[in-house]
Amino acid sequence: MMDMEIPISAGDPNYIFSTILRSQLYYLSIRFNSSADLFTLGIFDAERNPIVTSLPLTIGIPIGYEFAGSLPKFPKGIFFLSGDTRKTPRADLDNFGNSLKLIFREVL
Repeated sequence: MMDMEIPISAGDPNYIFSTILRSQLYYLSIRFNSSADLFTLGIFDAERNPIVTSLPLTIGIPIGYEFAGSLPKFPKGIFFLSGDTRKTPRADLDNFGNSLKLIFREVL
């Protein structure tokens, strides 16, 4: 398994960017949902068709296992937030992209 830090723009709560995961081009959207007070992740294919949208990014809860068999276009891996959770119990506008990093872990 290999971990890859996905560069995110600290201080910019809403944006879309491209990245290569497992040799495939994807577009990721990062959004801050002020009503729920959390960040969400959207994953789009190379043609910008949505694969999944509005997945909550929560410390300690990986995203991806639940889509392994049901969404063939979902990247073969999991996304999770990494950081010192003793100092940072949740992702917010101050720490997301700074002390909290978005990680993609390849799985078979």
